[in-house]
Amino acid sequence: MSKIYNKILIAGMSNFGSGEFMRSYSIDKDFVDIIDYNKKGMYFIFNLIKNRKLVRYSEVHFQPAICFPAFFRDIFIILYLKTLTRNITLIILSELTYKNPLFKISFFRYLFLRKCKLFSSGPLYVDNVMIASKLIAPNVYPLKSFNVSIDPGGLVLHIGYLSKIKGFDEFLKASFWLENRFVAIGQKIDKVKYYNKTVEIIETRTKAQFFSQIENVATKNPILCFLYMAKFDLSPLLLLEIKSLGIPIVVIRGSNAERILTNYIGRECFLRVDSISKIASLTIRDLKTVALYFRSLDLAQHYEKIQKY
Repeated sequence: MSKIYNKILIAGMSNFGSGEFMRSYSIDKDFVDIIDYNKKGMYFIFNLIKNRKLVRYSEVHFQPAICFPAFFRDIFIILYLKTLTRNITLIILSELTYKNPLFKISFFRYLFLRKCKLFSSGPLYVDNVMIASKLIAPNVYPLKSFNVSIDPGGLVLHIGYLSKIKGFDEFLKASFWLENRFVAIGQKIDKVKYYNKTVEIIETRTKAQFFSQIENVATKNPILCFLYMAKFDLSPLLLLEIKSLGIPIVVIRGSNAERILTNYIGRECFLRVDSISKIASLTIRDLKTVALYFRSLDLAQHYEKIQKY
């Protein structure tokens, strides 16, 4: 007689980024127990050990943090879980080598990932094998849908965290290459040394304030593009939240940002330029074409399509 497995979720949940994704994931699945390690700290490890009989007959879904120093905690958790159950699903929401060079070594990838089902919100490459991904759309903030005024002389935007990970430092440098007005909207989460007088920074602290400022800027000003320059971002959920605005997305050809967006939304949804100065040569027709295409997508069908990438 086969065992009836319960479902347990171990993850970090918050109102932003991967935490928001996991909150949505926890709602979509029928879990009997949800352990938020952001709230319970290291105590949840003792809880797992104490309730090993429950774990033994459970299907465990675990979101490892990947980065140091939590990586060592997560290695211990995965090895412990493997002694109890073979029904382990890992939910990978960042690139494996992000702040973790050990994953460039096959032994650590083997130790961490072997005999586990892998789930990713974007295509994930492990030893040159792409793990098929799924999209679980988060409960996104209800941004109004309206027609942004697109103009080659309009604003160049950075939308999101004001951090190097999200490419904010590169955005600040890019402002010296164009005569357009550069505006950054988001929350500061690390120290950036490249503040300059050519960029208007609108710093926000809450999600409601963040989206309110995006709507305010986008409705009152002509827009050239959202210059996306992120370095690490497996699943940029922000793009799903702002797609109703119809803002054109532009990346530098050959950059990490281009690879990220190709994986996540597909090549038809954004424009590529060879250098920052080339943005000035983009036509209104090209800008509107990619913006309207992305805006009109049926995401469920679209994410099935981009698996071929």
